[in-house]
Amino acid sequence: MLGPYYGALIIAIAALAITGFIIYRLLKKGDEMLAMMAGMTIGMLSGVAVGTFILLPTGNFLAGVMIGSIVGILFGVPIGRFGGFMGIMEGLMAGWMGGMMGAMLGQMMRPFNLNVFMPFFFILFFITIAGLIYLVHSRSKKRVP
Repeated sequence: MLGPYYGALIIAIAALAITGFIIYRLLKKGDEMLAMMAGMTIGMLSGVAVGTFILLPTGNFLAGVMIGSIVGILFGVPIGRFGGFMGIMEGLMAGWMGGMMGAMLGQMMRPFNLNVFMPFFFILFFITIAGLIYLVHSRSKKRVP
């Protein structure tokens, strides 16, 4: 019964790890503002995804908030560090905020039709990842060495 939710969590974390690796390599050629925005986006997205997928099968709000926030921070801070201390703070704040929002989203979606919610969530999730990779890729090449 819990399998589909944990499968979705594994898919989301794998996609975030691959995206984080791609962005990490590209941000070495980017500017500070781009790194701040990328850290905020990846921190928020990872916190929301993990917070939601931890809470859906368990219903444990505290675990969803804590695990989602920790994962959001772990993804947001390393990406944001290319933006200096402001980028680190963007990744940090977006990470724990995303964890809280993900847990709230998971709690609100539990009584409703998850067969409709899950595809909708993944469509938005992958559109956001694709947009972030495109933005970082297009902006990182324009920087003069």
